[in-house]
Amino acid sequence: MSFLFSKIQPLIYDNESFADAFETLLLSSDRIKIASGYISEESLMELKSVLDFYRDENKKKFCDLTIGMHYREGFTRPQYEAAISLGEFLEEYGLGSVRVCTAFKFHGKVYSFYKDNAPIASIMGSSNLSNMIESKQWEVDCVFTDNTKLNELNGLLDDLNDKATKKLLELPAPEKFLENQDLLQ
Repeated sequence: MSFLFSKIQPLIYDNESFADAFETLLLSSDRIKIASGYISEESLMELKSVLDFYRDENKKKFCDLTIGMHYREGFTRPQYEAAISLGEFLEEYGLGSVRVCTAFKFHGKVYSFYKDNAPIASIMGSSNLSNMIESKQWEVDCVFTDNTKLNELNGLLDDLNDKATKKLLELPAPEKFLENQDLLQ
């Protein structure tokens, strides 16, 4: 296990940041499962762009994203449209899906990386998906590589998706959208 710390003054440590670890692990993986409490429009567009780059390079990376809080707390219109766009892209190319937690508010943040159908690492901590591009607040995360912990976290992600989520593309659009983004990203 190793720690990931944000790099915001005055607390700067030698540890990798979430963004650094996410990028490194994504490079060495062919599948990622993400469960993030909150998302931002920018992080969804960046994730789609990265996945599209690898698709164009014939190095497909599969992605299953679960959005934990927005089904119950609401989306801004740009967040929703970015989530729909990512979901359509993933399904069109057979690369995965975007799901939302409908059974309860899921505030966890778990990112599991796979190579050849086997988990190679997971990140769990306080970073929402938006931290893959910019850290606006100080976050602490852990990287797990121990097979026992990886299997536990991946079992959690599988159970979450099987028992508590629905595909975003199969749900009706929200009747109203949040006007101001007061949610954490």
